Amino acid sequence: MENTAVRILILEDVPSDAELIEHILRNAGLELVRFLVDDRKSFIESLAHFSPDIILSDYSLPGFDGQSALKVAREIVPDVPFIFVTGAVGEEFAVELLKSGATDIVLKDRLSRLSLSVKRALEEAEERRTRIRAEEDLRKAHQRLITVQEEERRSMARELHDSVGSCLMAIKLAVENEVYVAEKERDDARMSRLGEITSMIEEAFSESKRMQKQLRPSVLDDFGIVAAVQSLCRDFQSWHSSIHVQAALEIGEEDVPEDLKITVYRVLQEGLNNVAKHSGATWVLVSLSSFIDRIQLVVQDQGKGFDLKRYEESRTESASMGIMGMRERTRLSGGTCSIETTPGEGTTIRASWPIRVLPPLPRSSGKQNMDE
Repeated sequence: MENTAVRILILEDVPSDAELIEHILRNAGLELVRFLVDDRKSFIESLAHFSPDIILSDYSLPGFDGQSALKVAREIVPDVPFIFVTGAVGEEFAVELLKSGATDIVLKDRLSRLSLSVKRALEEAEERRTRIRAEEDLRKAHQRLITVQEEERRSMARELHDSVGSCLMAIKLAVENEVYVAEKERDDARMSRLGEITSMIEEAFSESKRMQKQLRPSVLDDFGIVAAVQSLCRDFQSWHSSIHVQAALEIGEEDVPEDLKITVYRVLQEGLNNVAKHSGATWVLVSLSSFIDRIQLVVQDQGKGFDLKRYEESRTESASMGIMGMRERTRLSGGTCSIETTPGEGTTIRASWPIRVLPPLPRSSGKQNMDE
């Protein structure tokens, strides 16, 4: 913890009890600013305006109880430690309060352990904040890496189009000129050989275009994620004619954040690759939809499925199927990815991301009725 005053919100209807709590904490070496409330309205207002570092609450108050206060606190400030400082409570009820999100329970006749409980709760909260910051830094670093990778992919796709594509076109024109000469000379054997070469050139053209799309789908940059998903499904159908693709797109282009579009596309791309390589399926459903606060991508096949636990235990095999890549890409972009599969019953991949993240409540300057 930094050497700054701890902001303690006390929900207590007996002022002398609140003063005793403050006295004990100050004697334990805590520098603090405390704010005392005794009803629901002032408690809710203080969560926004006082921005506490920790909440200490009695359980029984006139017209308001600690369990209700805990529920409110978990909805508004879920990361702020909440300690009950109360009279005797039953063991089962204490367990219920802890399961509901209470950090600790300190009995008023055992206040000697209050300072230790508060310090431990503050330390754990700081550790959580540090971990969250580290995860956010990792997410941002990952996003920067993805951006660099996508730029490299875009550059490679452009090189394929401009250099390899131009060379293939020049070769094709030269061969067509030779075909014209052979036709004039009625050289059937030569025309047959040139026809075989022309077929190979056209196959190389097709492969070059496929590689360009795999590296970086130009349709995503030009027309957006909805068109890119539709294009990918059509291409997959043409590349794997034995697998029927059913696409259900119930989402608007504006529903998907710009920096998330390539992630959605890559997860879908990897999911379809898995279907082609491992499932043995003849049908696959691709669904992209939006809800009130999330977007969801589903790739579902009716193939042979697999033993997920066995693959999770084998990092190499799991990575080879792209499972870890999809999960990590989704997680680091702020989403979640789940895989449901049973041998003989197919596989369902679900990836979802929040559409928006609500900002934290602002910390005020603290000009309320407080005691220092």
